[in-house]
Amino acid sequence: MVPNGRLRREQDDGNSRLTDNKSDDGGRKGDAPVPPSSDIEHVSTALENLSIARRRALALHYSGIATWAWDVRTDEVDADGAFRDLFGLSGGVALTSALIVDLIHPEDRPRVSEALERTISTGEPYEERFRISTGDGDIRWLRGIGEAHQCDEDGKATVIVGLNMDASEEKETEARLMAIVGEMRHRIKNSLAMVNSLAAATARESGAIDDFVEKFRGRIDALAAAQRAIGTTGDTHLVDLRAAIEGAMAPFVATADWQRRITVDIADTAVAPSLGQALALTIYELATNAIKYGALLYDDGTIALKCSFSDNQQALVISWREAHDGAQTDVRATGTGFGTRLIDRLIAAENGVIDRRHLKSGYMVELTFPLPASSQQALL
Repeated sequence: MVPNGRLRREQDDGNSRLTDNKSDDGGRKGDAPVPPSSDIEHVSTALENLSIARRRALALHYSGIATWAWDVRTDEVDADGAFRDLFGLSGGVALTSALIVDLIHPEDRPRVSEALERTISTGEPYEERFRISTGDGDIRWLRGIGEAHQCDEDGKATVIVGLNMDASEEKETEARLMAIVGEMRHRIKNSLAMVNSLAAATARESGAIDDFVEKFRGRIDALAAAQRAIGTTGDTHLVDLRAAIEGAMAPFVATADWQRRITVDIADTAVAPSLGQALALTIYELATNAIKYGALLYDDGTIALKCSFSDNQQALVISWREAHDGAQTDVRATGTGFGTRLIDRLIAAENGVIDRRHLKSGYMVELTFPLPASSQQALL
């Protein structure tokens, strides 16, 4: 150590010395002898060994890793306290491999036993993940790793050393990822089926390729809006209703005139992806029809879209109201085009009810969907 930066090491005729740059009165102070280099190296080695041992102990303690050694000939197992904690064993219990293997879940026990036997016979490192039943009845996933430490003259392991760690969180993460992958596969399959249906039906109702492209692109954009809303609630199993519907309405509020005439009031809630997709496509079809037959066909026409909950909080209600002065167009009352059929099919698939009405001042569509019990509780 060099206090205040004053000490330095000098080499003179092969002798190592620590010298002080200045004396108390500011003058040069004489050389001071230094312990032999062999003593310094011994202290340094001891400090290094102590440091390594301490660091290893800290790593084991804070990582929760448990260590053990198994004498295969006597079946005795020597383990640390972390091992007993993992397996739910008290300090007074004598450990044997038979006792420990009995704690392993019956479905995993044969696989673990076979892996240990391979390590004994061939020296192959042991690594398995398995479940155990703790004393309080909980199921815990562990990861076990081991290798042969001593072998007899036949090459069979007589002492195996290893470690265990809690793998429950890792397994839960894997399970969640597998569920997400499965859900995404299902969702992609359904989306592709929907795209195929949209393409075929749009082609049947289109007179020219440009007409097909325009209609098909708009419907795909509405479908994409619902897909983009998936996960915006923080849960990949839910869709933010506001994001899905506003995404579907985006093309229709892009102009200042239509934006002025369209009002959107959407309750903050999350819905299942299938319902979010159905509503996005439904709203898009209603807005498209409003351009061709309804409010947006007239300079004074307005649209009011509202999403709210029923008085008893047991249903989601979507209200679409168009209004304008003058004579009303009745084509939608008896319409059987693809858009109408698409809406009917989407609503029915979500157990919804659709109510279409021609009013004196315009046109109204009301959609009602029952809410699952979990959603009802969240609203209370």
